[in-house]
Amino acid sequence: MTVVGSVGAEACLDTWLGDSEALLRITDARLLSVRLGVDPDRIPDHPLSFEDDSGRVVPWAVGEWILRCLARRFPEECLAEAEHYDDEIEDLRSQYSYRGKGVRNEQVLKVMRECREASETLRKWATATLD
Repeated sequence: MTVVGSVGAEACLDTWLGDSEALLRITDARLLSVRLGVDPDRIPDHPLSFEDDSGRVVPWAVGEWILRCLARRFPEECLAEAEHYDDEIEDLRSQYSYRGKGVRNEQVLKVMRECREASETLRKWATATLD
């Protein structure tokens, strides 16, 4: 998901995949709190969080909370990113369709599904009301 990139939060967050699931590294908690528009104490902690050389690594539960907050705070940017994913799907569809029968390449279909999921998630998060 590119919520981090679309809202300019690369300076305070780093996403990466661990052994079993996606993780988020908070590299600058103060800057993140500014981007979120919340007090740093409001950023949730988690028992599985840990510090490494580059910041605080948090599990997906905390990462998802952060990404949802960013999407609600910057809905226009996230909706524009969702449009980008939609355009990517259409580009792939037109490039890989076979004689008007649709895309048959499994790898391309997988990318198209991932783009559709990302687009739908961005739209959902960007238009959600605050919890």
